Amino acid sequence: MTPIIGIDVGGSSVKGAPVDLTTGELLAPALRIPTPEPSTPDAVATVVAEIIRAFDGETGNTPVGLAVPAPVQDGTIPCIANLHTSWTGLLADLFFTRTLGRPVTLVNDADAAGLAEARLGAARDSSGLVLVTTLGTGIGSAVIYRGMLIPNTELGHLELAGHDAEKRAAASIKVAEGLSYEQWATERLQPYYRHVEMLLAPDLLVICGTVARDWDEFGPLLRRLSRSHTLISTHAGFSDALDHRRVADGRKPRREATTCDPTTLPAGRSPRHLGTDPARRRGRGPTHRTQDKGMPATTVRRALEDMRKRMPPARASLRQVVDVIASSPVAIDGSSEDT
Repeated sequence: MTPIIGIDVGGSSVKGAPVDLTTGELLAPALRIPTPEPSTPDAVATVVAEIIRAFDGETGNTPVGLAVPAPVQDGTIPCIANLHTSWTGLLADLFFTRTLGRPVTLVNDADAAGLAEARLGAARDSSGLVLVTTLGTGIGSAVIYRGMLIPNTELGHLELAGHDAEKRAAASIKVAEGLSYEQWATERLQPYYRHVEMLLAPDLLVICGTVARDWDEFGPLLRRLSRSHTLISTHAGFSDALDHRRVADGRKPRREATTCDPTTLPAGRSPRHLGTDPARRRGRGPTHRTQDKGMPATTVRRALEDMRKRMPPARASLRQVVDVIASSPVAIDGSSEDT
């Protein structure tokens, strides 16, 4: 398979390298260039082009996968937090395809990390609800349910104690404010993860970002957030983000995330994220899905669109999005052309 060039545009640096999509491994050491100031689309495109030229001999005119610290909707950037405001409203896939002269596919950077973890990394054996967070200049998030990405969640911008969460708990804030690992973990990260867990109750939490290399410095300071999921950290520097698997506290997880698959549950039990039908709430006993009949991904998207029409955005929580998906037996096997 011809490698593609993967490029990560961050608030502090732009990194890139040729990537083997089968294994997730880099085929050459990543090239890192400081993010230009101001970080306008034109300035960033110049840096991206420089990285591409550095690998021309190995990749030729291969497509480019571009991860950006912003939501991506049909190739458009609707808003931006950690780059220049001129990105807002940019038809970014078209802009970079024309500027670079080759096919470019854009994705939110945390969503890219989440998909990598789900397919090749720490979450590849999980069939439950997975939350991947990236700790860097900001806080990125990816929510994956039974292998399907729920894109553009932006949980780093949750309000926490009257502040934008990433302005209090991102790895860059630890450095900027001179916080010790203990202060950062107990006063900033712990309240953030407790709040996120209250909203989603994930079965598996994956913590990524270059700071994950220092997990031994702050990981043991984070208390287990509940009995219902396993806390896992991966080394997520660009050069080794995909395939390192490590239980956060050095012990075996108390249970495998795959036990959240409803087809493996004993009769009478149901994981929290799958919900129950009204009969259970009325005391008539649990419902238990015993067979996954499969449903195309377009049906899931239609369900989400229907929910958005029926419920004001301010009231639509991620938990409700997950419940919509859980209400139907969705097949996530990659076999559908529209998946």
